[in-house]
Amino acid sequence: MVMSAAAPPRYRVMFVDDSADFLQLVREVMTDLSGGTWEILCFESTARAFARLQEQPADLVVVDIEMEVMDGIQFLSLLSRGHPQIPKVTLTGSPSEARRAACLANGAELFLQKPTRPEGWQQVYFALNELLRFQPEPGFRGVLRRVGLEDVLQMECLARNSSVLEVAGGAVQGEIFVEDGQIIHAQVDALQGEAAFNRLLAIAGGRFNLRPFVEPPARTIAGQWEFLLMEAARQRDEAKQTTPEEAAEPASELPSAPPLTAPPPDFAPTPAPAAPPAPPAMVERPDITEMLVCSSHGEVLHEWQCPQRPNWVTFFEFLSHQTPPLAHALSLGEFDRLAIETATACSTVLISTAGGVLITARKPAGASSRASQAAASTRETLAAWLRQATPLPGELFRAVRLPNETFLYDNDTAPYPPPAIAQSWRRIADAWDVLTAHQVRPESLTWSYQQATLLSARRTDGTLLGVVLSLPGREALPAAAAWLDEFRSL
Repeated sequence: MVMSAAAPPRYRVMFVDDSADFLQLVREVMTDLSGGTWEILCFESTARAFARLQEQPADLVVVDIEMEVMDGIQFLSLLSRGHPQIPKVTLTGSPSEARRAACLANGAELFLQKPTRPEGWQQVYFALNELLRFQPEPGFRGVLRRVGLEDVLQMECLARNSSVLEVAGGAVQGEIFVEDGQIIHAQVDALQGEAAFNRLLAIAGGRFNLRPFVEPPARTIAGQWEFLLMEAARQRDEAKQTTPEEAAEPASELPSAPPLTAPPPDFAPTPAPAAPPAPPAMVERPDITEMLVCSSHGEVLHEWQCPQRPNWVTFFEFLSHQTPPLAHALSLGEFDRLAIETATACSTVLISTAGGVLITARKPAGASSRASQAAASTRETLAAWLRQATPLPGELFRAVRLPNETFLYDNDTAPYPPPAIAQSWRRIADAWDVLTAHQVRPESLTWSYQQATLLSARRTDGTLLGVVLSLPGREALPAAAAWLDEFRSL
């Protein structure tokens, strides 16, 4: 009998901790949870870990904070300079807000607490595995990495989630039902089962949205999800190889437009009366105070009056890791820019495959500061305001994250699953913490994406407000400033 060779590990994950007993536990637990798809490397010394990285790179490095000789924060800073492309995570038994901000500012993508219960290890594994799966390309290129429908399905199945994936593209709309990590049903128009599944995955440039699981009208799929994705990919590749005549779409049922005809020779349209010339508009140019341009690898290409250059380069890298998961969790589309408003200036951060750009402009004279001076409000006060505050034009969803990491919603039927909201609002809070650690004091952050805009404001007690606006909502951004003021003044 010939035994088939075991599949090689998919990821190489390095854990650095000065406790040999803890590392042995990590090796056993993570090997079991990953099903052998992780190669676990454990080091009690930061020096040995860094030497190994020089010889053989890792896909993820997980670091403790309290270690002798060199602590975790110093090691993170060293890793960020020597290996900026490797995602880094802090796993500590002594969490604090100050340590969290310092780790995020020095390159950590996640700040996690060491589990104290067995079920906590599964949560740590899922967080690390998600980071591995959505790992950005070198430099800042992860921002424009497209998260495909296959990626979302794989993540839902690997995490053994239950959800309904709505898929739309052109005139085609359908649903894929996932229960406990297994694809059980798909439907689109009159198709059901695997035929509908393959039809949905063949949509080019489609849109998708996750919503909570409901029982499907039927259970038409029983195969393994890995095989389903492979078969859909095979059919999609075969379709690309067909001739244009074979791939032509069926004729539309809509009535065709009448044929265009040229006007008769004697036709002369009556010229419209010329409008009087408009007076030249007086445009006030922004007072630029700093500018920074970096390559995709963090090399400074141009700098002008940028005293915090290293901090901004670090923030570019941090932002490149945070924006794709936000887009995935909230169905926002591709990232466009982040606007950072402080009491005296407005900064715009752009990231693309070519690199990162920072432009800061001074606020006009007399512009009012919206710094929060409010005292802490009770949960009941915030909940009442959230229900009664006037909705913004184009508003899709709003939520408040309290300092104890619990949430308040504007209604009981949130359009996003609670885990997606918790994950997204945590990443927004991370951005606030990193900017604060870099001596930037934001009053608001505006995340602009291809399909939506995400505004956030945070009070001095740590309470965070986030609101998602549709594309037309961008026109309401000036009105949103007063709305954020109202939140800060509660």
